[in-house]
Amino acid sequence: MKTINIKSRVNKIGKKIMSIDLIDGQGRGVSIIRRLIILLLLLFSLYVLIDLLIHKGFLTTNEQRQLNQAIQQPLPSPVIALEQTEDTKVDSQTTEDIQKVKTPLQPLGKIEEYIIAYGGRYDSEYLASLRKYCSEDTLKLVIAISVAETGMGKARMDKNTNWYGYFYGGDRQYDPDMETMSRVICNGISKYYSDVATNYDRAFTYTGGDNTKTWMGNVNEALSEMR
Repeated sequence: MKTINIKSRVNKIGKKIMSIDLIDGQGRGVSIIRRLIILLLLLFSLYVLIDLLIHKGFLTTNEQRQLNQAIQQPLPSPVIALEQTEDTKVDSQTTEDIQKVKTPLQPLGKIEEYIIAYGGRYDSEYLASLRKYCSEDTLKLVIAISVAETGMGKARMDKNTNWYGYFYGGDRQYDPDMETMSRVICNGISKYYSDVATNYDRAFTYTGGDNTKTWMGNVNEALSEMR
């Protein structure tokens, strides 16, 4: 049985490695290794150079620039900070919420009582705007339609005024200012849909045939609450 002389093998491998001439060797393998070593030395030299420039202050990193900007930026004085805080509070209050606080509905009549009981989005300003263009009967019908369409606006929080599903000019995104919406809805309902609560064909046209009977039932229920 032939035995393997491990020590002899190691010596042969060592001699073979030592025989490789990385400087003057012409073999393909030797040439590739030599180029890799040169490339690694160049990269290491570049890294050392950049690190030295950063250390001496000739170069700055992104983190250093951000830190310098943060240090150089002056802090607001207590007065400015207080004014900014107060401004923020005022801005947050000059919205629809503050309008509702300023102009809440009062239970002055059946319409107001019903809106308050239902919890709709109407406030006294919107109701006053509608009354400029609607008779009381038309106003009741307009509000009843808003109940059937959007639950008095609660189901369409993305709309500011158009809670009636009234697509003026075919625009399904129609949502004008309060004055314009009041004029358009009051005139439209009084001229074209005054009998929409009892006339199925008219209601069918208004709803586009979408659950017309249920819609009419909701309109009539709302009207009965305002009588």
